[in-house]
Amino acid sequence: MASVMRIPFKETLPPASTLSVRQRDARSDILLKLRKLDVLLKRAIGRARMLFEANESEGAFRGLYISENEIDSLMKRDDGEPLGSDDFVAEALGDFLSSSRMEAVSERLAFTDFDNAVVVLALAPEMDLRYERIYAYLQDDVTKRRPTVDLALNLLCGSPEARLARRSRFAPDAPLIQSGMLRLLTDPSLVDPPLLAQYLRLDERAIRALTGDEGLDSRLKPFCERVRLRATPDDLGHQSDIARRLQAFAASASNAGQSVRLLFSGPATSAKRQAAEVLAAQRGRTLLTADLERYAAWRTDPGATASLLAREATLSDAILYVVGLKPNTAQEEAAKSFIETLIHYPGIIAIASESPSSAGIAGDDRFLNIPFSLPDYATRRAIWQRLTVEAGIAADPGTVVMLANNFLLTPEQIAAAVNTARQQLVWRTTATQGLRASDIAEELLAAARRQSGGELTALTSKVELVYRWADLVLAEDSLQQLKEICARVTFGHNVLESGGFAKKLSSGKGIAVLFAGPSGTGKTMAAEVIANELGLDLFRINLSRVVSKYIGETEQNLERIFNAAIRSNSVLALDEADSLMGKRSPVHDAHDRYANIEISYLLQKMEQHEGITILTTNMRGNIDEAFLRRLTFMVHFPFPEEVARREIWKRIWPTETAVDPDVDFAVLANRLHLSGGNIRNIALSAAFLAAEDARPVRMTDILNATRREYAKVGKNLTDAELEDVVQ
Repeated sequence: MASVMRIPFKETLPPASTLSVRQRDARSDILLKLRKLDVLLKRAIGRARMLFEANESEGAFRGLYISENEIDSLMKRDDGEPLGSDDFVAEALGDFLSSSRMEAVSERLAFTDFDNAVVVLALAPEMDLRYERIYAYLQDDVTKRRPTVDLALNLLCGSPEARLARRSRFAPDAPLIQSGMLRLLTDPSLVDPPLLAQYLRLDERAIRALTGDEGLDSRLKPFCERVRLRATPDDLGHQSDIARRLQAFAASASNAGQSVRLLFSGPATSAKRQAAEVLAAQRGRTLLTADLERYAAWRTDPGATASLLAREATLSDAILYVVGLKPNTAQEEAAKSFIETLIHYPGIIAIASESPSSAGIAGDDRFLNIPFSLPDYATRRAIWQRLTVEAGIAADPGTVVMLANNFLLTPEQIAAAVNTARQQLVWRTTATQGLRASDIAEELLAAARRQSGGELTALTSKVELVYRWADLVLAEDSLQQLKEICARVTFGHNVLESGGFAKKLSSGKGIAVLFAGPSGTGKTMAAEVIANELGLDLFRINLSRVVSKYIGETEQNLERIFNAAIRSNSVLALDEADSLMGKRSPVHDAHDRYANIEISYLLQKMEQHEGITILTTNMRGNIDEAFLRRLTFMVHFPFPEEVARREIWKRIWPTETAVDPDVDFAVLANRLHLSGGNIRNIALSAAFLAAEDARPVRMTDILNATRREYAKVGKNLTDAELEDVVQ
């Protein structure tokens, strides 16, 4: 057997001056452990020499082949004979738990003295390569330079019975393996090797933790951060009571030896993160946050991601806060696997999710569901008022009321909107001497809109708002209904919150409107007018593009749209609603059954949605009665009569466009039976014809444009229509 040359361990360490106090203490502990390991190894080497009955003539080839002497020696040994005695091993195991660093890690991971000794055994070659040669000697194989399960059992067990008992410490569900601290590696040249032949390898993060390096695992850095905070319940503002109750709940559960697993549900708000920060500060822990939206790989290997997070939180003694878990249909199985692995973390876990399905996956029996809500109207108004004053923005009271009422924003969104508006107003002052109240209101409303609607932009078409009340030509009753829709939004807080109706309504707090009438009668224009009046964005969705022939895909599309609409503070217009709101049919086959499911799903989403939903249809008679019962308003847009057509002809022309005095709008309205949409197209075409000759619009321009409009639908102008029109 070749002699083993000892290399001073201190030469493998960086200068002490470059290390922190924590690192110096940790590495002193490790040096102490290695010295105790040396004692154990010296004893084992002496015993190995006797057990192996080494033949000096074979020294150069030991471990490369099995000689006659060696096989005889092996047959003389008792089954599982260890390299140490019971008394000596028991004393050595007790020594391995003497350092504060090892004690902390051991307690958090539920390690035994044996587990701690295995950790030191695997750590030694990472600190000093001389241990590789020692391990090769003890395993009687020059190729086995890392400790195996067999070597660990031989060194750290004093009897065959102890070897059998401690074999379970290397099982997949044992703390050493499940925590991710230790990995079992196999020789690539071996096919399905036994457990005893597998090598022990500490994870890189475990090595750094044991040597006092507090840096975050490099695999977690792209989507995680670890911070220590000094937060108080008052930082949560209107939801400060949640933070106080969380502390009491966590203390009670910890005293009872129970796990603390929390699900923060409800809309996206910084109050969730702040609640976790306050809890961490009150418990004297760091906060480890993980944003899964920044790490797409978690969906392909959710268990491994959860294990990494749990181990990092354990080593850091941190509260684990997870965001970005969106268990939709495509991610449901991944979310289940992620949570099932994560719950093995014995510390405090808080998962923040906006998805209603998260509660079902997490399980009410395992996670305490704590709902978070957006600030109410009074709180929003107070925040808008305070922040605009602090920013030096002279917003009039009416604008503040409109902002607070029409935009369901979080406090941080309001702060961002005020800052955006402030910058835009400063920019405006570089081009004008003063600001009007309307300028200030315009910028504040625009800034508020920017805080929401981003997700809907990807799913729908945002409509540029140009129409106002003066552009609408409708019957008085229909016009009054549109104003009532706006009033529902403007005075919603008076009735629902102050008036107490919110407590009486489990659903139906939103406004579902049906605009029914032929094409071109002003349905989309009316939706624009409502959005403009309320200062909201308008997003248009063509339901014919949402409906899919693939089973379940229509529901997925609707869920994405309505979930985004909840956060958008926008008016949602669904064109061609009859494509999905048709009457449910008797079920004759699977197609009928799934078509009815889609209709029922849309009904459910409409009831849950608390914003403004405007449905448009050209065929009122095709709408299922179940939809009609759930509508707040149904506004009829009839084909315009002569009086209405005359008003449309008058109002369609911009003030900048010159119209010849000889153009008779009364005659046009009487002779040409056109919808508002047709009249708009004709007016635009006539204006281009006049612009070509740089003159006012004449009756002949309108007539030529009308012929083009008729041709699009395969019609010709009749003599009766031309009578009195041609001058």
